[in-house]
This record gives sequence, structure tokens and C-alpha cells, in this order.
Amino acid sequence: MSQQNFITQSSLVAKTPKASHNSDGRLIMADFSVFHAVSDNREHFVDPETASQENQDYLNGVEAGKAEARAVYESTIQVMEKTLETLKSSFAKQVSEIEASHGRVIAKCLEAVLPDTANKILLSEMNKVLEQAANAEIQGQIIVKLHPHNIIAKDFLKGKGGVDFKVIETENMPEDAASFMWEKSRVDIDPMTAAKTCLDLISRQFGEVLSITQSPQSINKEA
Repeated sequence: MSQQNFITQSSLVAKTPKASHNSDGRLIMADFSVFHAVSDNREHFVDPETASQENQDYLNGVEAGKAEARAVYESTIQVMEKTLETLKSSFAKQVSEIEASHGRVIAKCLEAVLPDTANKILLSEMNKVLEQAANAEIQGQIIVKLHPHNIIAKDFLKGKGGVDFKVIETENMPEDAASFMWEKSRVDIDPMTAAKTCLDLISRQFGEVLSITQSPQSINKEA
């Protein structure tokens, strides 16, 4: 046995409580109080039934706390979900309003430019037909039907020579249209109706009341 181990074991022996003898010579063994101080007041010992009840109360409190925490958690989630739904609904409404606003702006722009554009298209298409006739692509006399108030078309035809055509005015024609007929063929040019159809579609889409109330030729007519 090494000296170190001997010292350690000696220390343990020295620290081990020793038995003592009472006056009549009986051996008194060391009790638990040697290792843990115990108060002489024995009231600190809890009755088993009381300890059981306190333990049950504690467990009940823990479960109640868990239930309350769960309720708060679920309530918080519900509030967050409702808030998100409200935000989504609000954003969707704003997007719809922005789209409608942009649509109304576009519609008003179209309402402003379509009449003039339609008249330009009318004259452009009429010129194409006359060019085909001038190049002998169309044989025979061309009958041109116009509304009596279609001043733009009539003024346009006055300056066209070298083509055999005859103008017939009829109120059965739209004011902003022209009809070309020759032999067995026919071309109807009515861009203003197409423009009005376009505006009607936009009106239904964006709830904006649009109309082509006056074209340049009707202005001339009133003048």
C-alpha cells in the first residue's frame, strides 16, 4: 500500500463517526444526524395524506397553466389569421380599385382618340380601294354608298380623279362608313362601329360610361 493511499484511508477512518457507550455500557451507534443536521422540532415532517394532496394540487395547477397557455396560443393564432385575411381582402380591394382607375384613364384616352383614328382609318381604306381601281385590279365602275352627312368621305372623293366611281347617298348607311361595290364584289368600311364596340367592351369591364358622341365630320355638319 502506497503512502498516498494510506493517508487517504486514514483520513476516512478519522472522519468516520465512532460509536460511543452509555453509562450502562451499551453501545450507541452513530445516527443519521451525524451526516445531516436534524432539528429537534419534529413538526417539519409532512403527513403523507397532506403531501399527496399538495402534490395533486401542484399537478392540477400545472395542467391548468398548460390549458391556459394553449388557449392563449390558439386565440393568438386566430387573431393573426383574421388579421391576415383582412389585409388580403384590403389589398385585393385596393388592387381592384387601382386596376379600375387605370382602366378608366385608358378608356377616356381611347374615347378621345378613337373618333379621329376611325376617320383616318376610313379614309385610308377608301384610298386603298381607289388605288386598286386605278391599277386596274378592279374592273368596271365602282359604286360608293355614303350617308348624306358623311362630309369627310365626300370631300375625300372629290379630289380623286382617274377612277370610274359613282357616289350614292343613302340614309341607310352609318354616318361614318362607306360601302364600295363593283361587279360581284363589295367592301364595307365602318371603323367607327368597331371603335364603338371597343368602347362598349371597356365600359362593361371598368364600369365607365363611354361613348363617341361627336366626330369631326359631325362638327363640320353642324357648322
